[in-house]
Amino acid sequence: MANQHMLSSIFIVALLFLAGGHADATSWRINNNANRKAHFTDINAAMSSSEVQAGDTLYLDPGCSLTSTQTVSKRVTIIGAGYFLPAGTHGASVISGVLYLRAAKTKMVGVTITNSTNIQADQITIERCKTARINVGNSSYSAQHATIRQCYITSVIYGVGTSDIKGAYCTIENNIVISSQSTGCIYQLYSPEIRNNYLKETAKYAIFNSLSDAIIVNNIEVNTNTANYIFTSTSYNINHNNVQSSDSGAEGNLFLNSNDESLIFALEGSNDQLYQLKDDSPAKGFAEDGGDCGPFDGSFPYVVSGYPLGMPRFVSNSAGTRATDGTVSFSNQVSIQEK
Repeated sequence: MANQHMLSSIFIVALLFLAGGHADATSWRINNNANRKAHFTDINAAMSSSEVQAGDTLYLDPGCSLTSTQTVSKRVTIIGAGYFLPAGTHGASVISGVLYLRAAKTKMVGVTITNSTNIQADQITIERCKTARINVGNSSYSAQHATIRQCYITSVIYGVGTSDIKGAYCTIENNIVISSQSTGCIYQLYSPEIRNNYLKETAKYAIFNSLSDAIIVNNIEVNTNTANYIFTSTSYNINHNNVQSSDSGAEGNLFLNSNDESLIFALEGSNDQLYQLKDDSPAKGFAEDGGDCGPFDGSFPYVVSGYPLGMPRFVSNSAGTRATDGTVSFSNQVSIQEK
Protein backbone atom coordinates (compact mmCIF):
# COMPACT_ATOMS: atom_id res chain seq x y z
CA MET A 1 0.00 0.00 0.00
CA ALA A 2 2.91 2.37 0.79
CA ASN A 3 4.21 1.79 -2.72
CA GLN A 4 0.84 2.73 -4.20
CA HIS A 5 0.73 6.03 -2.25
CA MET A 6 4.35 6.79 -3.10
CA LEU A 7 3.83 6.10 -6.80
CA SER A 8 0.74 8.33 -6.86
CA SER A 9 2.93 11.18 -5.61
CA ILE A 10 5.58 10.42 -8.23
CA PHE A 11 2.84 10.20 -10.84
CA ILE A 12 1.62 13.72 -9.97
CA VAL A 13 5.16 15.09 -10.21
CA ALA A 14 5.44 13.50 -13.67
CA LEU A 15 2.19 15.18 -14.70
CA LEU A 16 3.47 18.57 -13.56
CA PHE A 17 6.64 18.06 -15.57
CA LEU A 18 4.91 16.83 -18.70
CA ALA A 19 2.24 19.54 -18.54
CA GLY A 20 4.86 22.26 -18.27
CA GLY A 21 4.17 22.99 -14.61
CA HIS A 22 0.36 23.31 -14.78
CA ALA A 23 -1.26 20.19 -13.36
CA ASP A 24 -4.74 20.91 -14.69
CA ALA A 25 -3.81 22.50 -18.05
CA THR A 26 -3.60 19.55 -20.41
CA SER A 27 -2.95 16.52 -18.21
CA TRP A 28 -5.60 14.68 -16.20
CA ARG A 29 -5.55 11.75 -13.80
CA ILE A 30 -8.17 8.98 -13.91
CA ASN A 31 -8.84 6.57 -11.05
CA ASN A 32 -12.07 4.83 -10.06
CA ASN A 33 -10.93 4.84 -6.42
CA ALA A 34 -12.33 8.05 -4.91
CA ASN A 35 -9.65 8.04 -2.22
CA ARG A 36 -6.99 8.70 -4.85
CA LYS A 37 -8.39 12.20 -5.54
CA ALA A 38 -8.05 11.91 -9.32
CA HIS A 39 -9.66 14.37 -11.72
CA PHE A 40 -12.09 11.79 -13.12
CA THR A 41 -13.34 8.33 -12.15
CA ASP A 42 -13.23 6.97 -15.72
CA ILE A 43 -12.63 7.88 -19.35
CA ASN A 44 -16.33 8.52 -19.99
CA ALA A 45 -16.40 11.21 -17.31
CA ALA A 46 -13.36 12.88 -18.87
CA MET A 47 -15.00 12.82 -22.29
CA SER A 48 -18.14 14.44 -20.84
CA SER A 49 -16.17 17.30 -19.28
CA SER A 50 -15.95 20.56 -21.20
CA GLU A 51 -12.53 21.09 -19.59
CA VAL A 52 -10.96 18.16 -21.42
CA GLN A 53 -9.95 19.31 -24.88
CA ALA A 54 -8.54 17.65 -27.98
CA GLY A 55 -4.81 17.14 -27.52
CA ASP A 56 -4.97 16.58 -23.75
CA THR A 57 -3.42 13.59 -21.99
CA LEU A 58 -5.32 11.24 -19.67
CA TYR A 59 -3.20 9.25 -17.20
CA LEU A 60 -4.75 6.07 -15.83
CA ASP A 61 -3.34 5.69 -12.32
CA PRO A 62 -1.41 2.54 -11.43
CA GLY A 63 -3.97 0.08 -10.06
CA CYS A 64 -6.89 1.86 -11.74
CA SER A 65 -9.55 -0.63 -12.92
CA LEU A 66 -12.35 0.50 -15.26
CA THR A 67 -15.00 -2.21 -15.52
CA SER A 68 -17.69 -0.50 -17.62
CA THR A 69 -17.75 0.26 -21.35
CA GLN A 70 -15.42 3.17 -22.16
CA THR A 71 -15.79 5.41 -25.22
CA VAL A 72 -13.10 7.86 -26.35
CA SER A 73 -14.79 10.65 -28.29
CA LYS A 74 -12.08 13.34 -28.15
CA ARG A 75 -8.58 13.22 -29.60
CA VAL A 76 -6.47 12.47 -26.53
CA THR A 77 -3.47 10.43 -25.47
CA ILE A 78 -4.24 7.83 -22.79
CA ILE A 79 -1.30 6.50 -20.76
CA GLY A 80 -1.26 3.63 -18.26
CA ALA A 81 1.40 1.97 -16.12
CA GLY A 82 2.40 -0.99 -18.33
CA TYR A 83 1.69 -4.70 -17.84
CA PHE A 84 3.31 -7.92 -16.54
CA LEU A 85 4.54 -5.77 -13.67
CA PRO A 86 6.84 -7.31 -11.04
CA ALA A 87 5.26 -8.38 -7.75
CA GLY A 88 5.57 -5.84 -4.96
CA THR A 89 5.72 -2.79 -7.23
CA HIS A 90 2.46 -1.24 -8.45
CA GLY A 91 -0.64 -2.38 -10.27
CA ALA A 92 -1.44 -2.17 -13.96
CA SER A 93 -3.99 0.26 -15.40
CA VAL A 94 -6.82 -2.00 -16.55
CA ILE A 95 -9.90 -1.55 -18.76
CA SER A 96 -12.09 -4.65 -18.50
CA GLY A 97 -15.15 -3.11 -20.16
CA VAL A 98 -15.49 -2.91 -23.95
CA LEU A 99 -13.38 -0.04 -25.34
CA TYR A 100 -14.41 2.16 -28.27
CA LEU A 101 -11.88 4.54 -29.84
CA ARG A 102 -13.96 7.02 -31.86
CA ALA A 103 -11.75 10.09 -32.17
CA ALA A 104 -9.20 10.32 -34.98
CA LYS A 105 -5.51 10.44 -33.99
CA THR A 106 -6.18 9.15 -30.47
CA LYS A 107 -3.24 7.28 -28.92
CA MET A 108 -3.29 4.68 -26.13
CA VAL A 109 -0.10 3.55 -24.36
CA GLY A 110 0.68 1.20 -21.47
CA VAL A 111 -2.88 0.03 -20.77
CA THR A 112 -4.13 -3.51 -20.11
CA ILE A 113 -7.38 -4.12 -22.02
CA THR A 114 -9.02 -7.46 -21.19
CA ASN A 115 -12.14 -7.02 -23.34
CA SER A 116 -12.41 -6.09 -27.01
CA THR A 117 -10.86 -2.90 -28.35
CA ASN A 118 -12.79 -1.33 -31.22
CA ILE A 119 -10.89 1.09 -33.48
CA GLN A 120 -13.61 3.25 -35.02
CA ALA A 121 -11.78 6.33 -36.28
CA ASP A 122 -8.85 7.02 -38.58
CA GLN A 123 -5.18 7.21 -37.54
CA ILE A 124 -5.62 5.57 -34.14
CA THR A 125 -2.45 4.31 -32.42
CA ILE A 126 -2.38 1.49 -29.84
CA GLU A 127 1.13 1.19 -28.45
CA ARG A 128 2.74 -0.85 -25.64
CA CYS A 129 -0.62 -2.23 -24.50
CA LYS A 130 -1.67 -5.70 -23.44
CA THR A 131 -4.89 -6.37 -25.30
CA ALA A 132 -7.42 -9.02 -26.18
CA ARG A 133 -9.22 -8.87 -29.55
CA ILE A 134 -8.76 -5.72 -31.63
CA ASN A 135 -11.47 -4.86 -34.19
CA VAL A 136 -10.27 -2.50 -36.91
CA GLY A 137 -13.32 -0.67 -38.31
CA ASN A 138 -16.77 -2.01 -39.14
CA SER A 139 -19.60 -1.30 -41.58
CA SER A 140 -20.41 2.00 -39.82
CA TYR A 141 -16.98 3.31 -38.83
CA SER A 142 -13.82 3.93 -40.85
CA ALA A 143 -10.51 2.98 -39.23
CA GLN A 144 -7.96 3.71 -41.92
CA HIS A 145 -4.25 3.97 -41.12
CA ALA A 146 -4.50 2.42 -37.66
CA THR A 147 -1.17 1.62 -36.00
CA ILE A 148 -0.81 -1.32 -33.60
CA ARG A 149 2.74 -1.56 -32.30
CA GLN A 150 4.79 -2.98 -29.42
CA CYS A 151 1.72 -4.69 -27.95
CA TYR A 152 1.12 -8.09 -26.35
CA ILE A 153 -2.08 -9.38 -27.97
CA THR A 154 -3.91 -12.49 -26.76
CA SER A 155 -6.46 -12.76 -29.57
CA VAL A 156 -7.02 -11.81 -33.19
CA ILE A 157 -6.62 -8.49 -35.02
CA TYR A 158 -9.94 -8.52 -36.89
CA GLY A 159 -10.61 -6.29 -39.90
CA VAL A 160 -13.57 -5.40 -42.10
CA GLY A 161 -12.69 -7.31 -45.26
CA THR A 162 -10.20 -7.80 -48.06
CA SER A 163 -11.70 -5.08 -50.27
CA ASP A 164 -13.27 -2.74 -47.70
CA ILE A 165 -11.27 0.46 -47.22
CA LYS A 166 -12.91 1.17 -43.86
CA GLY A 167 -10.19 -0.95 -42.23
CA ALA A 168 -7.47 -0.33 -44.81
CA TYR A 169 -3.77 0.54 -44.51
CA CYS A 170 -3.25 -0.79 -41.00
CA THR A 171 0.33 -0.94 -39.67
CA ILE A 172 1.00 -3.91 -37.39
CA GLU A 173 4.58 -3.88 -36.13
CA ASN A 174 6.75 -5.20 -33.30
CA ASN A 175 3.93 -7.03 -31.53
CA ILE A 176 3.62 -10.39 -29.82
CA VAL A 177 0.35 -11.96 -31.00
CA ILE A 178 -0.73 -15.31 -29.56
CA SER A 179 -4.13 -16.33 -30.88
CA SER A 180 -6.33 -19.35 -30.24
CA GLN A 181 -9.03 -18.09 -32.63
CA SER A 182 -10.09 -20.08 -35.69
CA THR A 183 -9.75 -16.86 -37.67
CA GLY A 184 -5.98 -16.87 -37.23
CA CYS A 185 -3.84 -14.04 -35.83
CA ILE A 186 -4.65 -11.38 -38.44
CA TYR A 187 -7.95 -11.54 -40.33
CA GLN A 188 -9.78 -9.66 -43.10
CA LEU A 189 -7.57 -6.66 -43.70
CA TYR A 190 -7.06 -4.69 -46.90
CA SER A 191 -3.54 -3.43 -47.62
CA PRO A 192 -1.94 -3.90 -44.19
CA GLU A 193 1.79 -3.70 -43.46
CA ILE A 194 2.76 -6.48 -41.04
CA ARG A 195 6.37 -6.13 -39.92
CA ASN A 196 8.65 -7.47 -37.16
CA ASN A 197 6.02 -9.36 -35.18
CA TYR A 198 5.97 -12.69 -33.38
CA LEU A 199 2.74 -14.42 -34.44
CA LYS A 200 1.58 -17.71 -32.94
CA GLU A 201 -1.63 -19.53 -33.85
CA THR A 202 -2.68 -22.32 -31.46
CA ALA A 203 -6.08 -23.22 -32.96
CA LYS A 204 -4.49 -25.15 -35.84
CA TYR A 205 -5.47 -22.54 -38.38
CA ALA A 206 -3.64 -20.14 -40.68
CA ILE A 207 -1.74 -17.25 -39.10
CA PHE A 208 -2.78 -14.85 -41.88
CA ASN A 209 -6.36 -15.23 -43.10
CA SER A 210 -8.22 -13.29 -45.80
CA LEU A 211 -5.75 -10.49 -46.49
CA SER A 212 -5.21 -8.56 -49.71
CA ASP A 213 -2.38 -6.33 -50.92
CA ALA A 214 -0.47 -7.09 -47.74
CA ILE A 215 3.21 -6.52 -46.96
CA ILE A 216 4.41 -9.26 -44.59
CA VAL A 217 8.08 -8.82 -43.70
CA ASN A 218 10.54 -9.76 -40.92
CA ASN A 219 8.05 -11.70 -38.81
CA ILE A 220 8.47 -14.89 -36.80
CA GLU A 221 5.49 -17.18 -37.35
CA VAL A 222 4.63 -20.30 -35.35
CA ASN A 223 1.64 -22.44 -36.24
CA THR A 224 0.76 -25.57 -34.27
CA ASN A 225 -0.74 -26.95 -37.47
CA THR A 226 2.70 -26.61 -39.18
CA ALA A 227 1.07 -27.06 -42.58
CA ASN A 228 -0.53 -23.72 -43.36
CA TYR A 229 0.46 -20.21 -42.41
CA ILE A 230 -1.43 -18.07 -44.96
CA PHE A 231 -4.97 -18.71 -46.20
CA THR A 232 -7.32 -17.21 -48.84
CA SER A 233 -5.13 -14.13 -49.21
CA THR A 234 -4.35 -12.42 -52.50
CA SER A 235 -1.69 -10.17 -53.98
CA TYR A 236 0.63 -10.18 -51.02
CA ASN A 237 4.37 -9.56 -50.65
CA ILE A 238 5.78 -11.96 -48.06
CA ASN A 239 9.52 -12.28 -47.53
CA HIS A 240 12.30 -12.42 -44.94
CA ASN A 241 10.09 -14.19 -42.41
CA ASN A 242 11.02 -17.11 -40.15
CA VAL A 243 8.14 -19.55 -40.58
CA GLN A 244 7.78 -22.73 -38.54
CA SER A 245 5.77 -24.53 -41.20
CA SER A 246 6.19 -27.29 -43.73
CA ASP A 247 4.48 -25.14 -46.38
CA SER A 248 6.94 -24.42 -49.16
CA GLY A 249 5.48 -20.89 -49.39
CA ALA A 250 7.10 -17.94 -51.08
CA GLU A 251 10.78 -17.69 -51.84
CA GLY A 252 12.78 -15.43 -49.57
CA ASN A 253 11.41 -16.90 -46.33
CA LEU A 254 12.97 -19.48 -44.03
CA PHE A 255 10.73 -22.51 -43.44
CA LEU A 256 11.78 -24.54 -40.41
CA ASN A 257 9.19 -27.34 -40.64
CA SER A 258 8.83 -27.41 -36.85
CA ASN A 259 6.77 -25.68 -34.18
CA ASP A 260 9.50 -26.06 -31.57
CA GLU A 261 9.96 -22.51 -30.30
CA SER A 262 13.28 -23.37 -28.66
CA LEU A 263 14.82 -23.35 -32.14
CA ILE A 264 14.33 -19.57 -32.22
CA PHE A 265 13.85 -18.17 -28.72
CA ALA A 266 15.92 -18.27 -25.53
CA LEU A 267 12.67 -19.01 -23.60
CA GLU A 268 14.07 -17.42 -20.45
CA GLY A 269 12.05 -15.37 -17.97
CA SER A 270 8.27 -15.18 -18.20
CA ASN A 271 5.49 -13.78 -20.36
CA ASP A 272 6.88 -11.45 -23.06
CA GLN A 273 10.49 -12.05 -21.91
CA LEU A 274 10.26 -15.56 -23.35
CA TYR A 275 10.37 -14.34 -26.94
CA GLN A 276 13.79 -12.76 -27.04
CA LEU A 277 16.05 -14.48 -29.56
CA LYS A 278 18.70 -17.00 -28.54
CA ASP A 279 22.25 -16.37 -29.70
CA ASP A 280 22.14 -18.85 -32.58
CA SER A 281 18.54 -18.18 -33.59
CA PRO A 282 17.83 -18.47 -37.34
CA ALA A 283 15.93 -15.19 -36.97
CA LYS A 284 19.21 -13.39 -36.25
CA GLY A 285 20.31 -11.34 -39.24
CA PHE A 286 17.50 -12.65 -41.46
CA ALA A 287 15.51 -9.41 -41.75
CA GLU A 288 15.49 -7.63 -45.09
CA ASP A 289 17.86 -4.93 -43.79
CA GLY A 290 20.24 -7.47 -42.22
CA GLY A 291 18.77 -7.03 -38.73
CA ASP A 292 16.77 -9.58 -36.76
CA CYS A 293 13.27 -10.86 -37.43
CA GLY A 294 10.72 -10.56 -34.66
CA PRO A 295 9.47 -7.88 -32.29
CA PHE A 296 12.74 -6.98 -30.53
CA ASP A 297 14.32 -5.40 -33.62
CA GLY A 298 13.15 -3.12 -36.40
CA SER A 299 12.08 0.52 -36.20
CA PHE A 300 10.15 0.18 -32.93
CA PRO A 301 11.68 -2.62 -30.82
CA TYR A 302 9.28 -4.24 -28.38
CA VAL A 303 9.64 -3.02 -24.76
CA VAL A 304 9.21 -5.72 -22.09
CA SER A 305 6.18 -4.97 -19.88
CA GLY A 306 5.09 -2.10 -22.13
CA TYR A 307 6.45 0.64 -19.88
CA PRO A 308 5.48 4.01 -21.41
CA LEU A 309 8.29 6.31 -22.48
CA GLY A 310 9.27 8.87 -19.85
CA MET A 311 7.09 7.48 -17.07
CA PRO A 312 8.37 6.63 -13.55
CA ARG A 313 8.03 3.18 -12.01
CA PHE A 314 9.15 1.35 -8.88
CA VAL A 315 12.12 -0.96 -9.29
CA SER A 316 12.61 -2.07 -5.69
CA ASN A 317 11.91 -1.07 -2.11
CA SER A 318 13.30 -1.98 1.27
CA ALA A 319 12.67 -1.12 4.94
CA GLY A 320 15.07 -1.23 7.85
CA THR A 321 14.44 -2.13 11.46
CA ARG A 322 12.79 0.26 13.90
CA ALA A 323 15.29 2.56 15.60
CA THR A 324 15.31 3.27 19.36
CA ASP A 325 13.60 6.61 18.76
CA GLY A 326 10.75 4.85 16.98
CA THR A 327 11.68 5.86 13.43
CA VAL A 328 11.92 3.38 10.57
CA SER A 329 14.15 3.97 7.55
CA PHE A 330 13.09 2.77 4.12
CA SER A 331 14.13 3.27 0.52
CA ASN A 332 12.36 3.09 -2.82
CA GLN A 333 14.21 2.86 -6.11
CA VAL A 334 12.35 4.53 -8.97
CA SER A 335 13.29 4.30 -12.65
CA ILE A 336 12.22 6.42 -15.64
CA GLN A 337 11.56 4.55 -18.89
CA GLU A 338 14.02 6.05 -21.37
CA LYS A 339 13.12 4.26 -24.60
